[in-house]
Amino acid sequence: MRMSEACRHRAALWHLQVAKLLRDAMPGPNSAACADGELDAEVPVFHVATRTSKLPHVRSVLREAQKGLPLDRLPLAVIKDERHQQTFVAMPLDSFLLLVSGWWAATRSADEGAIETSSQEAGE
Repeated sequence: MRMSEACRHRAALWHLQVAKLLRDAMPGPNSAACADGELDAEVPVFHVATRTSKLPHVRSVLREAQKGLPLDRLPLAVIKDERHQQTFVAMPLDSFLLLVSGWWAATRSADEGAIETSSQEAGE
């Protein structure tokens, strides 16, 4: 295997690993592996682009995530900075705010449901 082939293979494995991590974080029917048993890079909610290198260029990975973006997905760049041994994500602010507002609404409704239940139990 030549060096460029090895780099592409390593990048493909990293992309599949990220897809698996995201699917594990969001279990459900959309998170299953392909029928033939091979891992698929599709994940719910996000359109993911990944990069691993010693000096990753965040904006180029984010542009890649935004290219061909389906209407029902948020762009997500997952970057593994080998130089600093750190992995981080990047996304446009409007996508991040949409994600946070959905999380906030779900958290508030869950908290309100717990408060209602404890209030009803206290009144009984």
